[in-house]
Amino acid sequence: MNRRTAANRNFYEAYWRAPDATREALWKEWWEPAYARLLELAGDLRGRRVLVLFAGDGALLPRLAAAGAGIVAVDLASSGLRRIRARDSVPVVQADVHELPFAAATFDLVVPINGLCHTDAARVLREAARVLRPHGRVVLLEVLRWSPVALLARLFDPFFWRAPHRLLSLRRIRGDLPLAARRVHTFFLASVLGVCLLRLAPRSRELRALQRGLLAFDHALLRAVPALGHLAYVGVAELAAPPAANPTPRQRAAPP
Repeated sequence: MNRRTAANRNFYEAYWRAPDATREALWKEWWEPAYARLLELAGDLRGRRVLVLFAGDGALLPRLAAAGAGIVAVDLASSGLRRIRARDSVPVVQADVHELPFAAATFDLVVPINGLCHTDAARVLREAARVLRPHGRVVLLEVLRWSPVALLARLFDPFFWRAPHRLLSLRRIRGDLPLAARRVHTFFLASVLGVCLLRLAPRSRELRALQRGLLAFDHALLRAVPALGHLAYVGVAELAAPPAANPTPRQRAAPP
């Protein structure tokens, strides 16, 4: 594990050990459209084996399980995984995602959740391709680089100024990763203002109504002017490895 990855692991060990219930509830609510799109891109998950990378505290796991997926959750940090163990009957593994402890061609879908920015993204995606079955896919969610709204969000949550991230640009997701991008969707422009204000007054009906309006505005604006996606806060993308990207199976450890 390199120095940057270790720093991010330590950051998230502290993050999940010191939860902020208001922050987490608001962020999960705000990210709901992106989570919903990720699940749409994932498709029919009944009977599918799904590897969730950077699982955190497992916010997405219940929805994947409800869709019929067989899930394994991996994270660099142990403190979020302890929350998953306490809540869900899902196998969890603390591991360096650059060297996944699974045999080749094990999973139908790999889902990295806002974690490629913590790591060597190309190496992680090559590992994802190795553990994918032929014609398997990656569906990822990432906070995007160059987003001015990300700076605004951090003003309201100084904890994140300490995060040693190197965020991915939309350009890189679309054309400079080991796996080819099929579909890319972006989320959140003006609505970052609403979530920041709700951080100050989370029970305000007026602010919640404003937030709903801003989310609708974001959706319409990004559909009308896709180029604004480069300024968006979050990207969701479906990536596909060509069959040749799945190498001869190499055994490391039996999957959980």
